[in-house]
Amino acid sequence: MKKILFIGLSAFLTYAAQAQENNQSIIFEKSTNRLTNYETNDSKLTLPTGVTKAHQTTNGKKTRAQDRWYSHVSAVDTMMGGNGAVIGNNSGVRIWHDSTVKQVFTGGAGTVNYSSYYNTLDPMAPVFNDPAAYGGLIQVGATDVYSVDTVVVYGAYVRPKGGNPDTLIISLVKNSANQATNDILYYNPGKTAFPEMLTNNYVSGIGGDTLMSMQTMEADSIRSIAVNTNQSYVFKKVLTNADTSSFITPFVFTIPTPLQAEIGRGVGVSVTFRSGNSWVANVDTISNLNNFIGVFSEEQTGLAQEYRGNAPDFDLNMSGLMFSWVRDSYYPSFFIEGWNTVAFDKEIAWVDYHVNCATCKPVGINDISSNISSTVAPNPASDNVRFTINLENAAKEVSISMTNLLGQQVKNVKVGAVSANNAQSVNVNVADLASGVYIYTIQADGAKASNKILVK
Repeated sequence: MKKILFIGLSAFLTYAAQAQENNQSIIFEKSTNRLTNYETNDSKLTLPTGVTKAHQTTNGKKTRAQDRWYSHVSAVDTMMGGNGAVIGNNSGVRIWHDSTVKQVFTGGAGTVNYSSYYNTLDPMAPVFNDPAAYGGLIQVGATDVYSVDTVVVYGAYVRPKGGNPDTLIISLVKNSANQATNDILYYNPGKTAFPEMLTNNYVSGIGGDTLMSMQTMEADSIRSIAVNTNQSYVFKKVLTNADTSSFITPFVFTIPTPLQAEIGRGVGVSVTFRSGNSWVANVDTISNLNNFIGVFSEEQTGLAQEYRGNAPDFDLNMSGLMFSWVRDSYYPSFFIEGWNTVAFDKEIAWVDYHVNCATCKPVGINDISSNISSTVAPNPASDNVRFTINLENAAKEVSISMTNLLGQQVKNVKVGAVSANNAQSVNVNVADLASGVYIYTIQADGAKASNKILVK
């Protein structure tokens, strides 16, 4: 069974109560459970003069698609006008691996907020596949196999104390059907348990929207990153004086053996920092120690991030954070924002992925070998779904199958022969399926076409 992490109302309030009792930096108002204490150094970061983000969406068109850079923050910026407003609307997040270090906030000194953060990549989401913006770049389809060979984490490394070298650590993990090696979880809080999210564009009426997070059951010695059980995709970069910068800087991790994602699934990166400094517990302040400042962007100032996880987008590109005093859980930014004011601006982490895909076709170019076109309605569905199939060439054996996100087949309907250019409709009952996202595949004499459908 899929590892699903449910965080209930009482559990989260318990964390909040502990934070207040221990004078932690996150303080919740009793009436609204909203975050009221912010970092005093929570100001905008800047790119060096005349420099743009390395892998923005203007990285050129290709006639033959094989590789591509993916950046969620750049894609959202393009979707919202492409004028750099989202990229420029950024702020820094200081991360530290131990909760005994203090940080200065608007309400006074308290425990440092965050020990780690993460970002998940869903290359199949429409935000990456608009022909007008990305025509010619690769489009990862539901049946394509792709791999990640490079990850770029953006931030600023500051080194006021000097001393021993410090370490920036990432883990690169994948969403796997094999539960022994899966490191990406699904949150399904829904509108009943978290009514505050109604005002934050989170709940769209189906009662079980999906948030992506990281699995931390297996973690390194400082318990701040996601780690694969059987294959450890953990990479460390030693930081010295040469890496210091007051500007946003790309930190590049080249993957010796590229991580191959599973068909129809995403990957993710978690980021943490290990200082070589010594410090006096509950006395020293993070700004006086060597530290790393990760970069997040907010979609629109003062407004909640728009949730696009439902049809028609099925966008599972998400980011989140690990609180320094709750070291066994990552919390999606949507979740944190749902409990706090919409002024929470840590929405999209700056992480880039370089993807290779030998079978991928360019964005906007149809799979001419499949000759299959189809529509599905309704989507989302709760009982019956009508698949309308149209073939350019007649086929003797046509079928419709559905698999869940574990890769398990849950439906298989034999349609039989379908003539050319003669749309045929097939009804499939999905009332017996659990709520969630499924991948449907239409096969016609060996050719395949796949897409996603949501069951509510």
